[in-house]
Amino acid sequence: MRIVHLASGLGPTGTARSLSLLAPALAELGEEQLVVNLGSREPFAGDLAQGLVRDVRFRSWLDLAGAKELRRVIAEFRPDAVHVWGNRAAVLYHWLRRRSSAAGRRSLIVSDVRSTTGLTGKLAARTAAGANVVRDAPLLLAGPPSPPVCAAELGLPLNARIIVSAGSFERHADPISAVAAFDILKHTAKDIHLLMVGDGPLRQRAQSMAETVGAGDLRTHFVGLRKDVVAILPAATAVLITHRHGGRTLAAEALAARKPVVAWDTPDLAALIRHGENGLLVPPGDRPGLSRALFRILTDPVLAEKLEAVPMGLGKYSPRTAAREWQAIYRTAAG
Repeated sequence: MRIVHLASGLGPTGTARSLSLLAPALAELGEEQLVVNLGSREPFAGDLAQGLVRDVRFRSWLDLAGAKELRRVIAEFRPDAVHVWGNRAAVLYHWLRRRSSAAGRRSLIVSDVRSTTGLTGKLAARTAAGANVVRDAPLLLAGPPSPPVCAAELGLPLNARIIVSAGSFERHADPISAVAAFDILKHTAKDIHLLMVGDGPLRQRAQSMAETVGAGDLRTHFVGLRKDVVAILPAATAVLITHRHGGRTLAAEALAARKPVVAWDTPDLAALIRHGENGLLVPPGDRPGLSRALFRILTDPVLAEKLEAVPMGLGKYSPRTAAREWQAIYRTAAG
């Protein structure tokens, strides 16, 4: 079967990480694939085989040259199915389908598309309306890291208690709330530090905010893009997830590492995190609530031990297992 993965980007998101794990696993199962990348390449393009990724650039949503190139790249590959990953890809493919009869005849699979009130969300929803929508996409997790990253390698004190937050530094990942919540929390103890992993348009704002509120006592650390988030998790005391949607991959990785999770109470995250059993959920927007939840974990060893005790095996979410699930989805969609 010939599959085109139309990716919104290969930047620091759980969606891109999942694709970087899925494509090699599908290749091992004999599937022919092409990843058409519409956004950033780093950090996950390097995890895909040479020649597998084609970059198509759009200067704007209505870039005719970009649309022509996208149509050509997909048509030359002659896919049996197109898998659209994320809102940006969904919007651009919606635009392409309106102008190409061939695009309308291909089996279309959509995942990681979020309906929002803005124009982008509405157009993405239109693409999803005419597709096989996978709302609970199979999770993919990498195997255990070897060796794990220690506090010293991250530039932190050896005795630091580390709160890890990771994401794309975009609006939906809400890194500002992570910085604000930690600014409240840090006054409760001198040995706690916030480690912010990732990059994106809101990084400069989040970093400036951390430097302003942390003047004279800066314990928020920005380490940029890293593919080895799984290797960092063993050093964490807790993991903070402030995604307004998405965040499932980071949550699953934290749970697999047996680390307590504090997160917004969203449908995506509540599907994995059971409040009081393997993490603590907070109503979205309640930044003091995030601080209180983290404080409970830091000061109540019985609670922390309870949250760490729920095992989450990696085998269920191995790339090969997920690849077989996706194979079945593609074949069902193709009829």
